[in-house]
Amino acid sequence: MKVGLRAVGGCAESLEIMWHKYKPVICAKLAKNCGADIAEDIYQTLFLRIRAKECKYSGNSDVQGYLYGMAKRILSDYFRAESRQVRTSCLHEVEITGDFTSLSVTETPLENLQTDETRHALQHAIEELPANARKAVDLVYNQGHRPSESANKLGCSVKTLHDRLQYGISKLRMELRQNNHK
Repeated sequence: MKVGLRAVGGCAESLEIMWHKYKPVICAKLAKNCGADIAEDIYQTLFLRIRAKECKYSGNSDVQGYLYGMAKRILSDYFRAESRQVRTSCLHEVEITGDFTSLSVTETPLENLQTDETRHALQHAIEELPANARKAVDLVYNQGHRPSESANKLGCSVKTLHDRLQYGISKLRMELRQNNHK
């Protein structure tokens, strides 16, 4: 347990000991949900966060449980970010699923132009949303906050936040469809 406290405190030697001791077990557990490569990435991210002192360990729980819990949170954030990617195939077929500011870069100049037009239309549509819906969409989809965190920041319930998100997304879909038919 003392090694864990020293490692979370930034001690490089303790971090290395923890890295080697818990890597096989934690990566094996993570790999069941996401595959070995992603599990390795999650484990590395976990230790980068520990090194940057972004993680708090009180020493009251066992180190492996603590590390696995943190790794599961990072994995959850990873899956949440993956589900927020906006997928576009052409200008008139936009599926709004999340991260509005990171449309994928395409290969041809025409596709790049369409992506830029879509991004501009989407940004304009977001700006036209009512303030409550715009703030909810921004916090959850652009900034990646959890719904409970976003609801607290906005001073509303999670249900109200969910309603605002649904309203905002439906308005965005309507606006983009109208723009595509012009």
